[in-house]
Amino acid sequence: MKWACAGAGALLIFIGCFLLLRSRQRYSAPSLVVVSECKAPAPETTRVGNTLGVKFDFATTDFTVSEGTTDTVPVVHGFRLRLRNGVSVMDISFGRHPMQTMATDPALTFSKHVEKRPVRDGSGHTLGEDYWGYLNTGERWREARFFRGGIIARYGFANEKDAALFDQVIRSACQPSVIGEKSPSH
Repeated sequence: MKWACAGAGALLIFIGCFLLLRSRQRYSAPSLVVVSECKAPAPETTRVGNTLGVKFDFATTDFTVSEGTTDTVPVVHGFRLRLRNGVSVMDISFGRHPMQTMATDPALTFSKHVEKRPVRDGSGHTLGEDYWGYLNTGERWREARFFRGGIIARYGFANEKDAALFDQVIRSACQPSVIGEKSPSH
């Protein structure tokens, strides 16, 4: 009987420690966004963006893209990237956006962890803000806001694999040189 009680006690301690460690699990942050000058896109890559602002590259082998514009004010133009082998989507939009608050954004409201970081250019100037976080389930979300042009790149509640592909798109952020880029873009 003593051994059964000791075994049950040890099991409860083990389960308690496991749950405590699991509740403290933190996921590593996605790479910081540093916007550089646009270079020619890599093969099998598509570049989307507006004429003068930030542009993004993505592998055509990983994503399909659709383009559209809202038909109401404020007018927002954008692209939706859908994973070929997944269900998650990423939206990249350009224009005036209404301000979101924590009360209206479930990503901010229900996240286990939320972090805000600056988006910078190669010289260290702040160009925007990068918000990211994750839920208790491990699903991740991210929203990068660029001040110039009202550009937002966001995905919501994606698994780790899908989030890693979306993060590559966000990290590809570039801006044309003063003279203008020579590569084609949408």
